Amino acid sequence: MGDNNVIREFCTFNHRGTIQDKALTEIGDNNWIMVYVYLAHYCKVGNDSIFANGVALVGHVTIRNNVVMGGFVLVYQFISIGDYAIYGFIK
Repeated sequence: MGDNNVIREFCTFNHRGTIQDKALTEIGDNNWIMVYVYLAHYCKVGNDSIFANGVALVGHVTIRNNVVMGGFVLVYQFISIGDYAIYGFIK
């Protein structure tokens, strides 16, 4: 975990993964992570991103820098989201 991250209530960062499968979940610097965010095994989050309430990264997900994730967005396994992306839930 990097520096200057704001992590709000009821967030869950878990499932370290295994040595055979890279084993780490990484979070960069200056991220704002709101309530009920879930980061599963082997997620890599860059710098200066915003995760709104209820965002869930299922596992093996890469989020680059300056990404904005809207409320209750679910990101499935093996997805990569690039720099400056805005990712939201469309109904």
